[in-house]
Amino acid sequence: VNMLPLLKGEMTERPAPWFHARMRARVIQTGKYKALRDAPKVNRGELFPWQVFDLENDRCESTDIANQVPEMIEQWNKQIDVWEADAKASFSGEDFPIKYELIKLKQ
Repeated sequence: VNMLPLLKGEMTERPAPWFHARMRARVIQTGKYKALRDAPKVNRGELFPWQVFDLENDRCESTDIANQVPEMIEQWNKQIDVWEADAKASFSGEDFPIKYELIKLKQ
């Protein structure tokens, strides 16, 4: 990732959503929104609902606006699934073919 535009003050927005995991929670930041969802309930597999915050108007993240952005939540559900699959592949080495092949050879 090239950080130079950010350091020069030329970047006003992230060019793509930013995903991360915090403990068991999943977090997405895109534009002015931050969305987070806790991990599935243990033994039940039920997903907790998304909490969504408008960071421009609610910097303290005190007002959940998830019910106002259902179309974004639908998009984030798809994006988080792709991100999690990619993260798992990275963790196991599957997206680094040479390294992955070397690991398989050692086994």
